[in-house]
Amino acid sequence: MSTPFVMIRHGETRWNAEGRIQGISDVPLSETGRSDVTGWRVPEEFSGYRWMASPLTRARDTALLLGAPKDELVCDVRLCEMNWGAWEGLTLADLEPELPAIRAARARDGLDFRAPGGESNRDVQARLIDWVADVVADGRPTIAVAHKGVVRALVSLATGWDMRAPLPKDMDWSAAHLFHADTAGGLAIGRLDIPLRRDKP
Repeated sequence: MSTPFVMIRHGETRWNAEGRIQGISDVPLSETGRSDVTGWRVPEEFSGYRWMASPLTRARDTALLLGAPKDELVCDVRLCEMNWGAWEGLTLADLEPELPAIRAARARDGLDFRAPGGESNRDVQARLIDWVADVVADGRPTIAVAHKGVVRALVSLATGWDMRAPLPKDMDWSAAHLFHADTAGGLAIGRLDIPLRRDKP
């Protein structure tokens, strides 16, 4: 028997709007981000799911704006964004001289690519495997508000995508993404891009 869990990325921050690498830097939602999330709604099919979030402010506040009960929201450090080390706070323009070498290393190393002083996607997957196992052991359907890197790492685990090439499918980062996990360690995608915005059917 499998346990369903829904992943939602946090709303926009000022660093998102500026194109800065955030990682584990605790950047809060911008006014635009808060306004956007206020316009989202969690589909009725996920009513009654327990709530979890990354402890970073942007994820925790997104969960609360979406209706997570404050006294029931569980924050778990394993849901934090990938640590981008020395590159946090920088834009692609800041890294422009290094971009050819960075792109070559990413294509070569895939899951093992890392920023100086940061995590690799394989590191992120290791903590997520542990988190998913705990979700399955608990057995309750769960909504977790986290980060793009976390959702990408789960897609990779579920599909075998090695991250040497771009994500095989464009994803809507203002949507919800449903996964199923089982006691044998299996992880599968249920549905991606489940609309959250009220202006979408």
